[in-house]
Amino acid sequence: MERADLPGPKLWLVVERGLDQEAKVKYYLSNAEAQVPLLTLVQVGHTRWPVEDCFLQGKQEVGLDAYEVHSWLGWYHHMTLVMLALWFLKLETQRLGKKAADGIRLPDVRRLLQVLLAPEPPVFAATRPGHLRLAATAEPAGA
Repeated sequence: MERADLPGPKLWLVVERGLDQEAKVKYYLSNAEAQVPLLTLVQVGHTRWPVEDCFLQGKQEVGLDAYEVHSWLGWYHHMTLVMLALWFLKLETQRLGKKAADGIRLPDVRRLLQVLLAPEPPVFAATRPGHLRLAATAEPAGA
């Protein structure tokens, strides 16, 4: 098909339909060359879903979407820390998954690290009405 000097890059509409009973039609645009084999085009098109899954895990596990910043620099710092945290969790999931018989999932690693790294909340004791001290430093009654 001739483009007749239309502006913009050449794009292909790739349409894919499954062979199961509820055959869903999936489609996406590609800017690949005409010589690219169809199998390669489909394989590259399927890399979209792992990327979307990564963003979903980032939102669920490390707060990718939980930013309240007022500048580009604040947003950049938040995104950098979130991506580093997600990368760390992924590496730990792979490392610990090799040791576990049934594998370990990313949420399990996050909860495990929360338990191991979160400090115990301080325990306060009332020494007299309206006064609280840390239980470890509270003086015994009658002293």
